[in-house]
Amino acid sequence: MGGLGFRNVDDFNTAFLAKQLWRLIEVPDSLFARVFKGRYYRNSNPMDPIRSYSPSYGWRSIVSARSLVNKGLIKRVGSGDTISIWNDPWVPAQIPRPALSNGPFKDPTLCLTQFMDPQTNTWHRDRLFEHFNPVDVALI
Repeated sequence: MGGLGFRNVDDFNTAFLAKQLWRLIEVPDSLFARVFKGRYYRNSNPMDPIRSYSPSYGWRSIVSARSLVNKGLIKRVGSGDTISIWNDPWVPAQIPRPALSNGPFKDPTLCLTQFMDPQTNTWHRDRLFEHFNPVDVALI
């Protein structure tokens, strides 16, 4: 229909705030990040739910974009020893998410390293099929 090309200002603002939050995560040595870190998340990271005394309008606005940033975050497997199989978003689906179980029981003691062969850096496919949904095995 054409139009004047106006964007949804709320969506544009949320995207901008998410970009600033991502910048705090990715460039922690910038002046911008050091100022916010010193004031609001000294011993953690900007994605942690931190309660601060009298937060600024800017910080409250940036924190409001956490849910949008969380939607796109995925844990990289690497060695797999820091990933919670059933809680962390590590499966590379359309929207990153935790693995889906193959049955009703989810063994909380499972580690991702138990599904990997450290010598060849490959997956133990039989173990994957034993514990995870076949759709997830294909994605993994």
